[in-house]
Amino acid sequence: MRRLRVARWFCLLVLLFAVPIVPAALAQQEFSRFEVSGQYSLIRLLDASGNAQSHSGFGWRLDVNLTRRLALESQLDFFPHHASPFLQQQGGHALQALFGIRGKVIQSKHFAVYGLLRPGFLHFEKVAVFSSTLPVSFTTRPATYFLVDLGGGIEFYPFPRLITRFEISGNPYRIANFTVPAASGFVVRPGEITDHFGISVGVGYRQARIWRPVHHPHRSEGKCS
Repeated sequence: MRRLRVARWFCLLVLLFAVPIVPAALAQQEFSRFEVSGQYSLIRLLDASGNAQSHSGFGWRLDVNLTRRLALESQLDFFPHHASPFLQQQGGHALQALFGIRGKVIQSKHFAVYGLLRPGFLHFEKVAVFSSTLPVSFTTRPATYFLVDLGGGIEFYPFPRLITRFEISGNPYRIANFTVPAASGFVVRPGEITDHFGISVGVGYRQARIWRPVHHPHRSEGKCS
């Protein structure tokens, strides 16, 4: 929960700082329209004893830059390790799909610091559920949860078209109401919000820079008489 609160405050600060700089970014002259990246990711899931454990995955992302600082970003990650099945929470392979915005708070020729706000989905292959009949037993089924990815990172530009990136994020998602056994049969247990902390590193390629001329609407042009 502490990591979740830190991620939320980080995202809020990014948005607060990004609002005043977006109009200024519109006047920039050069930026790359598209970026494509591959990445190695880690996600924190629970092991059979209930302790947090890192699971490796891989994925890709596509960025469409609206300005030098603001971009639309989509990301897809696959985690092939079989996570331990927990009641309505996790189990089996995991697939994560995100789409949202990325805002650069600090940017220079060689690096940038950015924040992320990307809603999406987290799919597990086999989460544990109670059977609907008595005697009570466990079974598994696929489950997909809506999540909001909150975080940030830093990227470096060792060459004009090459990007290297490191980022951290929190991934809170809500588990819906579900039934659990009780003395009277089955009762509905209220849903809850859980979170899986993530880290990723990646390498990307960006399109050659395009020219965006600066527009000065209040500047009048001189006329020859």
